[in-house]
Amino acid sequence: MAYSKKDYCENTSESSVFGKCKQTTYHISELQVDHKDGNPSNNDKTNLWTICSNCHHRKGDYYGDSKTKGRGLINPNSQYFKKLTDSLIKIFSAESYQKLRKDIREKYFINPFKEAYNNGVVNALTGPTGFGKTFGIFVEAAPYHFKNGGKLHIFTSPFKESAPYHEVYTYVHRMAEYDSRDQIPQFYHSANKINWTAVMQDLQNGYNVTLVMSDQYLAGKIDIVEKLVKKYNTLLTRDEASYGMLSTYEISRYINGHRYSSESLQTYYNNFIKLFNAGAHTFGITATPTREMTELIGAEWKLISNIPNNIDLTPFRKWYRSLQLADWNHDDYDDETILPNELDSLFSKVNAENTRIQEFNITNECGHISKEKVTGMIVTQTSGGKRYKILINDILDYLSSGNSMMSSKHTLLVVTCDGWKEYDSRGNEVANGKGDEFQSKLNSSDEKAHYLVVINKAVYGVNINTLGFGLIFRQYGNIAADTEESITLTAEQLLGRFNRTNFSKDKIIYLLKNKGPYAVYEYLSIAGIGCFDIKAPNSKQFETAFSNFKENHGTHHMDAMNYLFNY
Repeated sequence: MAYSKKDYCENTSESSVFGKCKQTTYHISELQVDHKDGNPSNNDKTNLWTICSNCHHRKGDYYGDSKTKGRGLINPNSQYFKKLTDSLIKIFSAESYQKLRKDIREKYFINPFKEAYNNGVVNALTGPTGFGKTFGIFVEAAPYHFKNGGKLHIFTSPFKESAPYHEVYTYVHRMAEYDSRDQIPQFYHSANKINWTAVMQDLQNGYNVTLVMSDQYLAGKIDIVEKLVKKYNTLLTRDEASYGMLSTYEISRYINGHRYSSESLQTYYNNFIKLFNAGAHTFGITATPTREMTELIGAEWKLISNIPNNIDLTPFRKWYRSLQLADWNHDDYDDETILPNELDSLFSKVNAENTRIQEFNITNECGHISKEKVTGMIVTQTSGGKRYKILINDILDYLSSGNSMMSSKHTLLVVTCDGWKEYDSRGNEVANGKGDEFQSKLNSSDEKAHYLVVINKAVYGVNINTLGFGLIFRQYGNIAADTEESITLTAEQLLGRFNRTNFSKDKIIYLLKNKGPYAVYEYLSIAGIGCFDIKAPNSKQFETAFSNFKENHGTHHMDAMNYLFNY
């Protein structure tokens, strides 16, 4: 017996996961026969029902009917989607998300810190990019120090961008977990020129003190700081601790291969050890510990934590979609077609993905929640050596030629140790600066900046959430003298810059409640939101770096989806 269309909407259950119909009267043209399981080929009478056009639209969005074989995601069990929605809400709701993140950080970061606090050695704490290492140090580790009789906390970093004043101030004064107000430290940051007379006065008066300094600033004040450490119970933490250690490693390989040599010690490391010897509880913080930290230096360093690259980290980082070795390498740069072809490909991808975001926001009526954008990072070479090179000026020259596919609505930022400059699509300079404003320009959807060109900054000092595409021309070609292994730490640190999340948790919750799980799947599949693509020279170094990154620091896009959507 054939199914007969009703003259009312059958979506009347209070438990309807996409919302009970709110209409009470219907025009015949509004009523439609729908396949409950989304499969247009399943015409069994029990799989058909009558619903109004509004409910039909909401159901299609929620279950992803329009995307499946024939039309949509075929799963006749509506309870599956309800269960899936609830599980995703449990992950991404603000309170649950922060609790999950805190639990992981406590297990793998803070608890090892507390256990090693009085061990009398130089410790290495590891945590992946975007894991909340800086947050953990100021909000959880430093308060533990002050609660246990500490008076001084010194935080150092290779670049001032690693610990911006306002971000750290918020951690120290608004978020840190103190038992009482008198434990909250007086805060000094080298970005504002530290008043050392005031620092000493505060300590003499019994106040706790937090000092945040770049390596360069510390080098000029090391004698003063050393005296303070000898006098007061001090916690010394060093962010991005493999920076500087990386330099010693690359120099050391020329001396003794993989064996460490004191001849290769750097200024940062010397000052770090000087403060350790003065009595500080000492911790280096890094996402990528060097072999010097893990096995070469010996008793002076102790690796006290090891973050497993497991599926639990999925919600807290972007996922790699493609790590591609190009059909060219750094020996091919005399081919003048490589630069324009690769740049135009990158420009096209960034344009397309930004258009995709705009269309997604319109279709799903969620642009009011957040307006994301997608950016790309280009890593050029240094100018030394006799080989053909792809340099920053080559990129600017191509823009100036008027032949590039870079959108006139976008700008490109060049960042070096001297500061940053912003260029339009024709290669004209439109702005410049010395600070870390370039990061805000790239992270803000209200700014035109969509491309970042760097050399060394690709490894440290880049905290940009919007990165969706990477184009690497620089070749990291270091090989250990004794084992002939590829030294890939720098390349792996570069890849880690892309791990920072860029999705809006509020938007995910809105989509789950109003559009269904498939909309979240589509949202997180946009490069720059939930995933990223990188292209690099075809070399043994990058082949090894990609392999190590996958094993130790990254999650594949489909593995992440399998975890989140329980496929």
